[in-house]
Amino acid sequence: MVSCSYSYYSGSLDMPESFSALKNLEYIEVGYKFGSNARFANYPRFSKFERSSPPINLEPLQLARDIYAKQGECLSYIFKHAPKKEQQQLFEQFYDEAQQKWDVGGEGLYHIPSWVREYPIRILNLTNCYLGHAATVGGGCVEEHRQQLDQAFEHLGGCQYLETLILRKNGLTYLPKPIFLLKNLKHLDLGWDIIRNIPEEIQQLENLESIVLSGAIVYEDVEHLRKLPSLQSITLTQNYFSHERGQKALAEFKAIFLHCKVYLE
Repeated sequence: MVSCSYSYYSGSLDMPESFSALKNLEYIEVGYKFGSNARFANYPRFSKFERSSPPINLEPLQLARDIYAKQGECLSYIFKHAPKKEQQQLFEQFYDEAQQKWDVGGEGLYHIPSWVREYPIRILNLTNCYLGHAATVGGGCVEEHRQQLDQAFEHLGGCQYLETLILRKNGLTYLPKPIFLLKNLKHLDLGWDIIRNIPEEIQQLENLESIVLSGAIVYEDVEHLRKLPSLQSITLTQNYFSHERGQKALAEFKAIFLHCKVYLE
């Protein structure tokens, strides 16, 4: 048995190359203590894995395949490191060709695969895919954190058929710039992310008709939504507007009633 744990560390670690030399391993567990979000940068991300016959193959990509086959984890590692054909075969398990919908909600992607641009995806469900955890920078490195999120979303900007993008529950604190390249986007769901301000770049989404900000704690730069010519509805359920900043933001949201519906309950 091998158990790896660490505490009070934010960022990424490297798994030693010698780790793969363990040939008779039957159980491995990776623990996170005290809320740490540390992870191995060069290894699949998982909680634990057990197999007695044959022993666990610790080659990173094969380990990711075995873990995914048995317990559904490590899809992100396969999408990043496996041959393109293998990645696309996995993609087709989640793709509804009739609806042109890719639904990988809850799969823990951490990044957008490069080849998604090759498909005419109109609906993309990325609920709870841990995309907000793509950045490995901790502390106060805000700019570097945003750059890493932009890189994780880099290939999304090539999905020019995309009309509906669901990003709820990804832990996003910032809207990555590639989102603003989606010229045909009509519906954007950011529910239960922590988007505290609306960036000016959102004005580039000229065809956006609805935006969901439920539980997103949006308080700043709300006025940028006024400049979206096609916007028809804003959903703000389960937000907290009782304090001073919230009251100011709510007043600005209500001003948008002039040209669209705002749902508060």
